[in-house]
Parts: sequence; structure tokens; C-alpha cells
Amino acid sequence: MFSIVYFGLGFAYLYGSNLILHRIERDYANYGVLRDFTAGLQLLIFAVHLLFVLLSFKSPDWPLSWPPLSPAYWAWIVGFILMISGGFILSSACKTFGTIDRILGRQVTVLKKEGPYRWSRNPQVVGYGMILLGITFVWFTDYTLIAVILYAPVAHRLVLIEEAHLGRIFKEKYSQYQEETVRYFGRKPLMTKVREEKYSLGNP
Repeated sequence: MFSIVYFGLGFAYLYGSNLILHRIERDYANYGVLRDFTAGLQLLIFAVHLLFVLLSFKSPDWPLSWPPLSPAYWAWIVGFILMISGGFILSSACKTFGTIDRILGRQVTVLKKEGPYRWSRNPQVVGYGMILLGITFVWFTDYTLIAVILYAPVAHRLVLIEEAHLGRIFKEKYSQYQEETVRYFGRKPLMTKVREEKYSLGNP
């Protein structure tokens, strides 16, 4: 019974996220920024997914007690390292953005290329993904891996929408940034070193 409910919620999450992503794409195209309600819906995507991950623990006493750690000693060590590292990357990315309006797509006037954005165009996605993977390693159940997998297509679709939006705003500057820096993690071979420079719409 739990499996049926869990997979049903998973499909509902994907369907609902798809509707929100359509709204995000439409706001960017029509207004150049996200409206307040749409920005809130974007936050909801990640909040609901995190609750979905916690539900995957399938512990009858949760949240009063957590499920046991993974029986593999190396797994929970790797998991905690991933969660701590992912939390650091995510917080660093948010700090680089500076304001909540920039994080939520409410203000897009500066192309950030410093901090973690030197080696990834989407460090916030990488950081959150590492946290989810860490949870899977530490508290592995039959459902936690599925919960993590559900995050991938939603996050990737959001990234593509945001890249198209930034391309419309910053044009060749963003194209150059794409050539120099990978979408998620690592460094492109033989690329020019990314300069820690802020570009504004009024000051190219």
C-alpha cells in the first residue's frame, strides 16, 4: 500500500512541477523576472521534494525518531561528507547571489561569475543534489534513491529555462560564460580562465 501511495505522490510531484516550470518559463519570457507568486511556487518545488525525501524513510515513528543508519560503515561516512560539502556549496552560492530576490529570479541585473560560479554555472543545484545523495547514503531505504532520481529532471528543466533567460538578457556575455564554465561540475579543458567580474545591464 505504501508503494502505491509513494509512487502516486511521485507522479503528482512531477506533474505539479511541470506546471510550475511552465509558469516560470512564461514569466521570464513575458516579464523578464518572476512574479511573487511564481517565485513562491519555485520554492515550493524544492520544499515539497525535501518532504518527499523524508517520506521515503518509511519510518513509522518519524519524525519522533529517525530510521537506522546504513549498515555499511563507509556509506554513512560518505553520506555525511556529501551532505556537509553540499551544504557548504549551497550556502556559498546563495551568499554569492546576495539577496533573496536574486536567488528567486526576482532581480536579474548582474551575471555572477565569482565564488562557486567560477567552476559551475549552477552550484546551487550541485549543492542541493549532493545533500540529497548524502541522505541516500546515510539513511538508505528502497525509496530514497527514487526520491533523489525524481529531483534530476525537475532541476535540469529549471536550469535550461534559466539559461535561456540569461542568454536573452546578457547575450554574448552569457555565451562566453557557457563556453568557459560547465553547467554543473568540473572545468572545461583548454578553456580560458573565468574572470571574477560582474556584468550589469547598464555597464557592459
